[in-house]
Amino acid sequence: MVGLGNPGSEYVSTRHNAGFMSLDILAGAQDVRFRHFGQGEAVVWHVDGKRGVLAKPMTYVNNSGSYVKFLITRLGIAVDKVLVVHDDITLDIGQYKFKFGGGSAGHKGLISIIESLGTAEFYRLRIGIGRPPRGDSRVEWVLSAFAEEQLGPLSEALQRCSTAVADFAIQGGVAAMNIHNKRTKERKLC
Repeated sequence: MVGLGNPGSEYVSTRHNAGFMSLDILAGAQDVRFRHFGQGEAVVWHVDGKRGVLAKPMTYVNNSGSYVKFLITRLGIAVDKVLVVHDDITLDIGQYKFKFGGGSAGHKGLISIIESLGTAEFYRLRIGIGRPPRGDSRVEWVLSAFAEEQLGPLSEALQRCSTAVADFAIQGGVAAMNIHNKRTKERKLC
């Protein structure tokens, strides 16, 4: 499970770091700490008798692909067993959704990963960060901090994403998609 984000204190609370935030919650729940591993940080994580690796590239979002390729090569992980957790401007804050394969939707981190792996056939967990206001720059939007009123919905979504990542590790990608994408649709109907 790879969370995307940018290293450095100036990026900690930014929208682009939603992937880091989600994995930090998982690691914190088990009181395990990320350690330096290659050009990133990683920790072995256990849930319900299963073992996985939580990883955060320290290469900046736009260059995440080299670290993901390093991880799967070094650890012998099949590409279709990889979950990339990342921010998504097409989803509102508080929403999240699993996806398998497909394009990058312009997300520079996904572009880097797809190019480095030579395939788009991996799982993604998209965390909604909302769209920038009309006329505003996407780059400035993803590198800006969440507004105070967005922190509650964001926190709830990150907690649900932590459960989604655990379900991915325990039950696999298809089952996690069926569980969580259905719940997202049900919430919209209410």
